[in-house]
Amino acid sequence: MFKLFKVSGVSMLPSFKPEQILLTKMTKNINEGDAVVLKTKDGEKILKRVLEFRNSKLRIISDNSDYNSKFNNSWFDIKNLIGKVIF
Repeated sequence: MFKLFKVSGVSMLPSFKPEQILLTKMTKNINEGDAVVLKTKDGEKILKRVLEFRNSKLRIISDNSDYNSKFNNSWFDIKNLIGKVIF
């Protein structure tokens, strides 16, 4: 299944800019380095980069090293994956 998302914030600069539209695809074929949209415990949708993927868990990070996201280096279960960015 495909979904569209609009980027908000600067945590993924320079790769993704605010207001940019992204196309995601729901897949379990995830690799380190992929950009993904995840759902947090609070239901918030976040765009992050996969730093590590093992045992059905994703460790994520922001692309923007100047942005200190509270989610950097956090682990998310694969069930929280909304989609992998494909365009």
